[in-house]
Amino acid sequence: MSDKSLDYLFKKYGSDNSYLGYTEYLEPYCKKLKFQNFDLLEIGIGGHNVSLPKVGLNAWEEYFEKAKIYGIDLNDKSNYENKRIKTIKGSQSSNQVLNKIKKLTNNLKIVFDDGSHIPDHQIFTFMKLFPHMKEGGFYAIADIEYSYSNTYASINIKNKKNVLNFFKNLIHFVNSDIIFDNYLKDKKIFDTIKSIQFHHGLIIIEKGKYKPKQTKYLKLLRFNKKQHDLSQKKKNKGNIKFKKLSPKNYIYFQNTHDSTKNHNLFIPEETSFIESEKNKSLEVKFIFKKKIKVKFYKIYPSIFTPLRAPSKWTFKIFDKKRLIEKGQIKLNKFLDEKKFYKFKTSRYIDEIVFNFTDNFTSLVEKKESSFEKLKRIIKRNLKKNLNIKKNKSNKIIRINKIYFFDENKKNILEKEISTNFIKNLKIKIKNLTI
Repeated sequence: MSDKSLDYLFKKYGSDNSYLGYTEYLEPYCKKLKFQNFDLLEIGIGGHNVSLPKVGLNAWEEYFEKAKIYGIDLNDKSNYENKRIKTIKGSQSSNQVLNKIKKLTNNLKIVFDDGSHIPDHQIFTFMKLFPHMKEGGFYAIADIEYSYSNTYASINIKNKKNVLNFFKNLIHFVNSDIIFDNYLKDKKIFDTIKSIQFHHGLIIIEKGKYKPKQTKYLKLLRFNKKQHDLSQKKKNKGNIKFKKLSPKNYIYFQNTHDSTKNHNLFIPEETSFIESEKNKSLEVKFIFKKKIKVKFYKIYPSIFTPLRAPSKWTFKIFDKKRLIEKGQIKLNKFLDEKKFYKFKTSRYIDEIVFNFTDNFTSLVEKKESSFEKLKRIIKRNLKKNLNIKKNKSNKIIRINKIYFFDENKKNILEKEISTNFIKNLKIKIKNLTI
């Protein structure tokens, strides 16, 4: 019997759920189910198209000794299967995949959605699986940062696609027994919500039981409402006046644009990033209205997907559209965020263009053993003989941050970025066919 905490086990098996602080909120719910016999589903097994030694499924398996563990992933993860672990290849946005999960699980009590992180997918999956779950469990949605991106939702926090706004509207269902049914949309799906908790990067919805109406209380509410309406005078405007602030009171990004429109290249968070589309290179262009002198730069990889960090790129530096310097960088080992890359020019410049064309996935493939290489060739030939279409590669280049430094290696974008420097900067992101 394992007496290890969930936090310890996620660290042991290399899951980022501990690093992100999720276990602090998950563990109290998990302790209640620790010795029960039930089904658990994790959406997004991890590693993308790379096979890791161990994953989060192994942590769940060791913590819940009697539970059956299921995992969904876009890539084939059958190498993690054993007597208690089963994997399904497919998308969480697929009705066929989710229906298969329903057939396999008769006592589903935990769903941990760490899949695509796309708000539409997160909501769709919840709508399909939450009614299927049993009382006493919980449904957790991790990594909700895409809800603040224009690519998948909006930087406007009031946007309907934002997954937090979706669950905010469901809060009243915890009191559905004292609310009139005509004010409860999709009651059959949401009536069993016992609680909703919002944490940094994580939403937890507790599964309860159906709540019978408190009819006497509702009758009293209806009576009180009529009395209240009679005693109140209808007014178009309330007593509270809101003073609109001038745009000068806000820090804003003048003529600035990137693919997600949230300027996350400069956010000092590990979870922010920009990325290319599948099998396309990534061009990042910086245009400075006010000339600056840049001597060094750093490129930070996403710590969660190091294989997607750029391994090959070119750069061009311009002054009044005249080419000052160009160069190419090709790395043979993983991107080091401590390394400074140097520009030769000492002139003031007004434009820098990076074109990132490759990541570290191909580098890992080159280092495979002769046995693995032979195995891959046999599989490829077998596919040809069986006329199986070869899957296209899913190469995605991802960058966490790009910082610029002066000759003293002082970060040019630090401190003054929000008030001075950024107002004289344009950022343009393009995805180009490789």
